[in-house]
Amino acid sequence: MKRVILTMTLILGLFWNLAQAQEMSRVATASAQFLKFGVGARALALGSAYVAFENDPFSLYWNPAGIASIQGTAVAVSRSNYYGGISHNFFGTVLGLAEGALGLSVTYMGTNEIEVTTLSSPDGTGTYYDVSGMSVGLTYARNITNVLKMGITAKLVRERIYRETANALAVDFGSIINTGLGGVKLAMSLTNLGQSMQLRGPDLRVSHDRYPNNPAEANVKADLFTDKWPLPMVYTIGIRTDIVGGDGMNIPSQVHRLTVAFSANDAWDAVLRANYGLEYEWRNLFSIRAGFMQKYDTARFTLGGGVRYQLGRTTMLLDYAYVNYSYLGSTNHFSLEFHY
Repeated sequence: MKRVILTMTLILGLFWNLAQAQEMSRVATASAQFLKFGVGARALALGSAYVAFENDPFSLYWNPAGIASIQGTAVAVSRSNYYGGISHNFFGTVLGLAEGALGLSVTYMGTNEIEVTTLSSPDGTGTYYDVSGMSVGLTYARNITNVLKMGITAKLVRERIYRETANALAVDFGSIINTGLGGVKLAMSLTNLGQSMQLRGPDLRVSHDRYPNNPAEANVKADLFTDKWPLPMVYTIGIRTDIVGGDGMNIPSQVHRLTVAFSANDAWDAVLRANYGLEYEWRNLFSIRAGFMQKYDTARFTLGGGVRYQLGRTTMLLDYAYVNYSYLGSTNHFSLEFHY
């Protein structure tokens, strides 16, 4: 037990120092920002320190290796309401196979309708548009050995603003290692590795006068080319363990479980950031959670809870998360899971 506590303390200190030291930022240099919005109320309540969790269909987003040991069928949905009429939604389903598991996920983020304004009609034209982003992914994961799980996701990413769209193909990779040391699990994921995105559409097609001084020359049809921007690739490492009960059994208990989790993520367009989470569960029925997010612009503290209910052979999990965004206020997140 002392060895586990010492190990966790050293790792926590390492994550904290790494996050404090790294200052370089590439803000506003990547497309498809909706891909960085976390999913699942449990994960968000844990401060997004979720890369090392498993047996959860929300792992389709956080780390594809996390679905490797799912048996039967699992379905998960989540919804998050943000500012200015922005909503973020996720659907995922996993089918356990004889060798591994297969998963399908859909992420969608959209806005309310926005009125079009022009120089001649600054108060609005009466025409409306919206902005949206969507990702559809197919995941396969399996146990490589009795201590190593690996997974991969191939996905299509699409963004739209008014009548212009951008598309890209991307992949996610992930692994989870059971160290055998007090239930400690190490994890790694590399997400959003893929093509750059470029907006195209009818509003970028123009009639161009190549020779304005020659009235006899007819205009030609031309396209305005927008810049290409890379996807927000994120590399994440993490660790979790059950201090009380659960897999770790450092302090055996059939009633209580106390889990701690840490992760550090290095995004293409952000500084190195750290996440910390703590979860207490009573009798495998009720959970309370808290988290902290370090080096984020606004996100700081997170809280939440959940309830597990058995309906015959079906297990239902209902979770809630509260995320504080400093001066921007707070947001509420809900998710629902079924395992059968």
